[in-house]
Amino acid sequence: GNADLGRRLIHAAYAADRRYALSGHFGCRIVGVFASGALWFTDCDTHPASSGGPLLVEQGDGFSVAAIMLGASRRHGVTIALPIARLRTSMHTMGCP
Repeated sequence: GNADLGRRLIHAAYAADRRYALSGHFGCRIVGVFASGALWFTDCDTHPASSGGPLLVEQGDGFSVAAIMLGASRRHGVTIALPIARLRTSMHTMGCP
């Protein structure tokens, strides 16, 4: 939810303009939440074809996947991500083990 606002993220992807080179946007942030945290709006610079890339957070001396990039709303100037916690909940309600 709103506790996530401002959280620093790293978006990693193989974008369309560099398909064979991993790109990363370090230091982007969650700028809004929707539906009680079901979706995050971020300021990550997401190039087309970056959907499905992970959004990472630093944890201790490593990283963990916090969300999956869904796409961008050019009209609103944000990118949209699905938090991993919501993905797990959705998969269990669909009958996935």
